[in-house]
Amino acid sequence: MKKRQRKTFLFPILIGVMLGLFALFSCACEGVYDSFASSMDTGSSSPISTESSSSTPSHEEEGIKQLTLNKTQLSLLIGGNEKLKATYTNANELITWSTNNHQVATVSSTGMITAVSVGTAKITATADGVSASCVVTVGLGEYLPTLQLENYSEDSVSIATVDTVNLQSVIFFNGKTYEDGRISYALSDSSMGEIVDAKFFPLKKGEVAVTISAIWRGVSSETLESLKKTFTIRINKSISFLVNGQEPKDVELYTVERWGEETFTVATPFVPKAYIDGEETDCTLAFLGAENVVILDDGELLSCKKGETTLKLSCTDGQREYSVRIKAKVLRPVVEYDETFTNVSLVDGNVDAEGLFGSGAVLTEAYQNETPLQVKNNCVVGIQSNRNGETTTKVTLYTQEAGYVVTLKGYTKIIRAKEDLQVFEISVDSPFYDEKTNTVAVDGYFLVVNDIKEKGAPVLHNGTLIEYQDKATHQYVNGFYGVLEGAGHSITYQSGQYGLFGNIVANAAIRNLALTNITVDENASYENRAGAAPILANKISAVYGTSGVMENVYIGIQSGVQIGLVENRPVWFNIRNIVVEYGEEVQESGRGARGSLFGNDSYNITRKDNVSEDLNNVYIISKRGSPVDYHWSGKCIGYATNQTVDETAAEKTYQFSSIYQTETREELAQTIVQYNCDLSGFNPKLWDCSDGTPVWRGWTGIFTK
Repeated sequence: MKKRQRKTFLFPILIGVMLGLFALFSCACEGVYDSFASSMDTGSSSPISTESSSSTPSHEEEGIKQLTLNKTQLSLLIGGNEKLKATYTNANELITWSTNNHQVATVSSTGMITAVSVGTAKITATADGVSASCVVTVGLGEYLPTLQLENYSEDSVSIATVDTVNLQSVIFFNGKTYEDGRISYALSDSSMGEIVDAKFFPLKKGEVAVTISAIWRGVSSETLESLKKTFTIRINKSISFLVNGQEPKDVELYTVERWGEETFTVATPFVPKAYIDGEETDCTLAFLGAENVVILDDGELLSCKKGETTLKLSCTDGQREYSVRIKAKVLRPVVEYDETFTNVSLVDGNVDAEGLFGSGAVLTEAYQNETPLQVKNNCVVGIQSNRNGETTTKVTLYTQEAGYVVTLKGYTKIIRAKEDLQVFEISVDSPFYDEKTNTVAVDGYFLVVNDIKEKGAPVLHNGTLIEYQDKATHQYVNGFYGVLEGAGHSITYQSGQYGLFGNIVANAAIRNLALTNITVDENASYENRAGAAPILANKISAVYGTSGVMENVYIGIQSGVQIGLVENRPVWFNIRNIVVEYGEEVQESGRGARGSLFGNDSYNITRKDNVSEDLNNVYIISKRGSPVDYHWSGKCIGYATNQTVDETAAEKTYQFSSIYQTETREELAQTIVQYNCDLSGFNPKLWDCSDGTPVWRGWTGIFTK
């Protein structure tokens, strides 16, 4: 029994010894690990000693998130930087950084801390709802911020009463200069002068002390003497200048004495004198800057021309020169013109300059409100107008001698002759060309005031600018954005490579207009086909939500190679109450059959059921009844309501519910009755619908019925 008891007693003792040895071994290992981790910590880059604690990676329980920083406490000098390092369980998780006191310390998105002012701030890193913080203490260390004058190294200066002293001050700290201190100034005797914008202006002879104090980044002159400075100013000579017995002041004169029923000053007495310590001395006058703006003649300052110059008054005591400077301006008188100019083409700016200013007058400058305008060939270019009709605006016009504020009433462009159609040209010569963006947005309100029946020169456009489109939206940015109001008139023109408008963009509107006897320039070449061109535009580049429209328009095409009204069928652009008539001389091309409205298809086939939202009450008269919409690759063909659809002719075909195409006007009248078409949308002032078809008033069509 005793032997068994002894063995039982020894067993627990043995177990205890083994556990003790294991604990000692673990402590030793932990010490070695801590020593290794400590050796890897490089510490703070701040010149102040930094108290830091390096977090030791620990074995995490499965599923527990842990975010640690390499430092939980940090000390920095003002202006110092240090980057914190964060370690998170998921290395791919985004870590965000924040500070609770931006005035003391800021932190970047990568953990870079910048010390701003004296104080304490807590920097926090956050990832997936888990946070860790470091307390940052910002101080001065062994350095002191010092107030310094920028312009003087000594503590005093001697001046004359005509001089000024620039007291601009900065803070010098830890080898750097800072300009963000709040500086205040106090004079020992306020009767000696005044300080304005850090400059001292003396009033009389004597001595005055200036106390300069600063508050900077959490410290001030109340606690640090280094942020306060006393500067002594000695005014040891009294210098004064007088003009006509008074202190000198700037002079303002005008170019002409009488202008628009008003009188203006063109001359003023000017007798300068100089005094040193109360004694009059010689005073000299010099003109600096622009020459011959003003002249001095027999005690008077006379205006010569528009401009500005500087008058320098000087005297000397034999040791140095003293001077003051004043400005002399010669302005042009400007008055309101009492008549309003009406029916002005604002984009041309064809204001009658000679009628305003007299024979031979030359405009030099112009402004709409405060916006400068261009002056070209005695016309004002670039006047802004609206697209809602007549614009009333005021423009200030100048010659070299005077100016008028003129009230203009008119339109962006008044279309009177074939030359006026060039306003739609998409080129760098356009008045709508924006050099900064290399774009041409022809916008505003364009009014046709009479019929234009001469075919004249072709309408041409710059191919590079026509084809330019916004890569993000795939919209053509160059083109016609405005409103063309035909007011019931007709225009005959010869189409160039890209039609009348180049491109029709966004919410453009073309209405109440007849385009008659349209031909195509034989030198035009669309897609390498001689004599081919779209009649209206290369593209109609509208977008969803815009309200672009073409309505109450007659188009008669006499000859040319058929491309269509535009090369692509427009999307989100309303075309309604239109009659299009094709002559027998119109030839077909690979991009459009004779009688088609559009040479290509840009509609998605899924919109075939609601295309009537865009195209309404459109009537086509053509001896050859071809599809309304011809896709040049043969994949999509659109037919008029009254046409027979060839289902085998293309992969995709569809029928417009509101477009009708016939060979003759008689057939069109029958079709209108058959389909019970509503002609009420045709403006009765422009169209005669008495015979059952819409006929442009005063025009029976280019071709025989």
